[in-house]
Order: sequence, then C-alpha cells, then structure tokens
Amino acid sequence: MSLDIRYKLFNEDKEMRNQLKDAKRKILSSTFSDKEIEGRKFRTFLINILNSEFKNEEFYLFNSDTALIIQVSHPGSAYSELLNVLLAQKKGEIKRCIFITQTHELAVIRHQIRNPDSTNDGNRVHFNLITNKIKDYAEYFFDMPIGILGIGFSNK
Repeated sequence: MSLDIRYKLFNEDKEMRNQLKDAKRKILSSTFSDKEIEGRKFRTFLINILNSEFKNEEFYLFNSDTALIIQVSHPGSAYSELLNVLLAQKKGEIKRCIFITQTHELAVIRHQIRNPDSTNDGNRVHFNLITNKIKDYAEYFFDMPIGILGIGFSNK
C-alpha cells in the first residue's frame, strides 16, 4: 500500500495553496511502518515530519504565520484546537492554518488495531468529518485560509 492524500481548501490564498503543497510533499516523501499508525505514534510521526522551529504555546506552527493542527483522535480535540487557532488569527498572531487528519478508511484501520472485530472508526476525527465542520464554520464566521489534508492508503 502507498500513501494517498486528499485535500480541501477554504478561504484560500496563494500562500495557503503553496504551503499545503509543501506539507503534502513532505508527507509523501516520508516512509513509515504499520506500527507507526498505532495510537499516538501516528500523530507524533506527522508532527516530526511537519513541525518547524517556530513555536506557539497553544498549537504547533508550520511556519511563522501558519498554524499546524494534527488531529487523528477525538473530534472534540480537533474543534478545540480550531478555536485556539481562530483566536490567534483574530489577535493577528497567525494568518492561516493547515489541518492534517486521516481519511475515514484509515480511522477504521487504526481503530481495528485495538478492536479487531470493529467495523467503525471508534469516534475518531477524519477528513470528511472535519471538512464538513469547517465548511459550516466558513459559511458563518471562519474567515481564515485553511487547508485540510486527509492521509490514507491507496492500493496502487
């Protein structure tokens, strides 16, 4: 299996598109084992690939003006991080955000590692879920450029 990445942009600007391409390139050029998709290992692996030398107390940064959210667990954590990022944008601390998550198919695979008989995603955040939520937010109050990457596997 090889990596497959889906993406969606909201309130995009040219810089957002370039940064999303850069994040996608970094992920696709990395290799990881099946063991690295378990639990927190997957999130840690992605943080190590994408985290820069820039720091913020509330969230990771992709660069000095772009927040980096990596969520592959509970949706509530993802929504909480989105609020922190939106607040930072309103304060002028950042300009845009990259949100990285998993596809629904990968969420099911990751849930099955500890629950082999399960056929559901274990209430994990995934690309379709967060894309729909951010689409709703963008229609009413979320005006920050945000790019979403959903990481999964393809059978190619």
